[in-house]
Amino acid sequence: MKKHIACMAVSGLVTSALAGGVVPVGIFSDIPGDPTADVPGLATEFGGFDRPYVSPDGSLWIMSASTTFASPQDEIILVGTTANPTNASVVVREGTPTGWDPLVNNGAIDRNLSINDNGDFAYATNTNGSTFQDEVIARFNASADDWTLIAQEGDPIPAFPSEDYGTTLNSPSIQADGKVSWLVRGSIGALPGVEDDFALLGDDVAVSIIAHVGFTTPTGSADPWQAFDFQDFYMDATGNYILQGDTSAASADDDIVVVNGAVVLQENAPIPGANVLDVIGNSGIFEVYMGSAGNWMSRGDFDVTEQDWLVYNGDIIALTGDAVPGGEEGETFSDAVFSACFFSMTANGTGSVVYGATTSNPDEFRDAVLVLNGHSVILRQGDAIDLDGNGALDDDTFINVFNNDDMFLTDDMKLFFTADIVDGKNSDLGQAFLMVDLDDVGVPCLPCGDSNCDGTVSVGDINFFVAAVTSGEPAWNALFSGFPPCDYLCANDTNSDTMVTVGDINFFVAAVTGGSCN
Repeated sequence: MKKHIACMAVSGLVTSALAGGVVPVGIFSDIPGDPTADVPGLATEFGGFDRPYVSPDGSLWIMSASTTFASPQDEIILVGTTANPTNASVVVREGTPTGWDPLVNNGAIDRNLSINDNGDFAYATNTNGSTFQDEVIARFNASADDWTLIAQEGDPIPAFPSEDYGTTLNSPSIQADGKVSWLVRGSIGALPGVEDDFALLGDDVAVSIIAHVGFTTPTGSADPWQAFDFQDFYMDATGNYILQGDTSAASADDDIVVVNGAVVLQENAPIPGANVLDVIGNSGIFEVYMGSAGNWMSRGDFDVTEQDWLVYNGDIIALTGDAVPGGEEGETFSDAVFSACFFSMTANGTGSVVYGATTSNPDEFRDAVLVLNGHSVILRQGDAIDLDGNGALDDDTFINVFNNDDMFLTDDMKLFFTADIVDGKNSDLGQAFLMVDLDDVGVPCLPCGDSNCDGTVSVGDINFFVAAVTSGEPAWNALFSGFPPCDYLCANDTNSDTMVTVGDINFFVAAVTGGSCN
């Protein structure tokens, strides 16, 4: 499990007020002997947690975890609800029979998992079957209580029957109708190595090719795919997808990110539409993500300045050196502690975003934050945790390290994440799966008339105000692809009638010319 590296002293008391006024509540932990460490339905304790994933409507979550059972029976897959997350069930266990063949056992479980609103889920595992047939993609149908083997190493690829599935099948995503997408890296057959990767979509009956190295050229690229990155293929429930890999271009230009068949980011090229002259650096795209409703994110760095960036739906929303929104005075995003600066990112289906970053805070116990929608620090390294969920911060438990990209955000603004935790003496306690409710975290109300949300009212607000009035929507919806940097009504409802209409024009003009709103 990847973690960003935070500088922590070996002693010293961690004391903290909550950064955003919200309280992280424990779901599970791997603290030996603690009730939160008990694995539901099994006589064992957790030994660690991998990346959690959420269904499109936010009602269900799925994740893999390790237990204190001896290998090779220690890995499990958990499914739970976001409404009552501790009421989870173990649905797959390493070293026990698979649902489709009682004579074959599940093996090591891949990180990438996927679950739809019906409770159907897909996973990849390396079974104890024949060496040439042990890698599989499997699906569980919740309504039928039925297991299906979607793809198996050694079987012909239905969409390309002259090739067989190879030793690496990964990155399953399940759609609303139960179809599954996944990656094949290194098929077996007559194709050369530069043509043996596939991105596929289908089931055990019919499969279609989303992309094929050596054959598929993404829109916006002069060169075909050459390789797909491991575990960097995600598809939402309706077929939107993001895929990272390399083309056959020169090595300085070959790394790309593709959304729905078109290049959106490319090594040694500028970020489209960005007001930054630099280009993405060599191997400068670190991670990709796609949530529900096709919302996508990526993070990386630039070539010359090595400035780190974070992109949401194609727009840069944070950069190294930017002021930390809602942070402490003079605090900026900094890669001095962690070279990539931005270590986590997630988005829900309604346009809200949470991202994690390291900062310039001189306190080494407080230099990592989670930020909501570019306006508020909601959590900070060193914040206290309500581990037992009793409503009081009496567990002597604090956030140490936010785990890289191990989080999701629901449409009703509940953030689920994993973190390494410590006690008040900074002694390591282990890892926890946590939830924090962000529904009451308000968007800051900036000055009346501040339509571009930069903290001041000036002629620079005019175009944004006109867009808000003529569209009848928030200015950020019209101009920022749904990313909300400030409160809509307080910025544009200049006559305070709870609407943004032509009736606000005179009051806006008064504010811009030095007066004030009504």
